[in-house]
Formats: sequence, structure tokens, C-alpha cells
Amino acid sequence: ASHDAAARLLREFITTVLVGRVVAAVAPDQPELRAGLCGAQLFGLGLVRYVLKLEPIASADHTTVVAAVAPTLQRYLTGPLT
Repeated sequence: ASHDAAARLLREFITTVLVGRVVAAVAPDQPELRAGLCGAQLFGLGLVRYVLKLEPIASADHTTVVAAVAPTLQRYLTGPLT
């Protein structure tokens, strides 16, 4: 991610492919900010869980992780940002 071209491609992937379509369909306002927040949440979770393998997140079952993260993503998508 420290290489400019690679960082740009990763940013575009996160904001358009990973969360952009969902944000475009449900976000009431500020779609770019909402996409960035959701992307940061998901990218960070993936990094911590699958790359760094930080416990207990790495070994937590999917249901637990979803239950913990989903409310934050829901707020980022449709809730107030102030």
C-alpha cells in the first residue's frame, strides 16, 4: 500500500467494488464518506483476522464477528454521521 499506484488501485477496489454498490443503493447522503468508513472497517477486520491473526478475532466464529461488526456497518451505511 505504500506504492502510489498500488494504493490507488486498493482504494478504488475498496470504495467501488467492495462497498460502493451497496452504499449507492442504500446511503441517504455522503456516499463517498460512507463507502470509505465501511471500507476501512472491512479492510481493517480482514487485516486483523486473516493477516495479523490477532486473537481472539482470528478464531472467533463468523456469527460472533458479524454480530459485533454489523451494527457499526449499518450505522455507517444509513445512520447519522455526526
